[in-house]
Amino acid sequence: MSEIVSEAKKALRVQILAARSENLAKQTSHQFAEQLLALSLQQSLKRIGCYLSFGAEPATDSFIEIAQKEGIEIACPRIESNGQMVMAALEPETTPSALGFREPTGKVVESKELELIVVPALAVDHEGQRLGRGAGFFDRYLEHYTGPTVGLIYDSEFLPKVPSEAHDAPVGHVITQSRTIRIPFER
Repeated sequence: MSEIVSEAKKALRVQILAARSENLAKQTSHQFAEQLLALSLQQSLKRIGCYLSFGAEPATDSFIEIAQKEGIEIACPRIESNGQMVMAALEPETTPSALGFREPTGKVVESKELELIVVPALAVDHEGQRLGRGAGFFDRYLEHYTGPTVGLIYDSEFLPKVPSEAHDAPVGHVITQSRTIRIPFER
């Protein structure tokens, strides 16, 4: 990894995390749910991979609840003992992970069975490049996934350019609390 890109990513992470708040996550939860549900229903999706939000991340709980009521199956990330991320069926019970987020306890869902994956992000740029938290779990998982992806970010986190490298997996859509954006972004 280029030292310059690594430092630029680190600085941007600090800036974005400092601007996020749990209050903003709560205030915008329903807006994210509406945007995600509209995208899901437009495409008649039946099985979606979606992260379980925590802290100040764009909230996914409302979307998951509504989607399940609509008959959409949800699979969520779980880190296995070998350090690899899988998507597993979301059941009522979750367990806390060593990294601080909730994990599903259900059976593993193969990536080819997912019709869309909702990816956490700290920022996304006009070309779909996503800034994650830096552990690379989603980037490695997305190497083997060929379906559509959507990054969830706040309006202020949709940027003209995000520092990225060849291994960073871009997203095909961006959803903010106020809009859905198809990538490449038409200016």
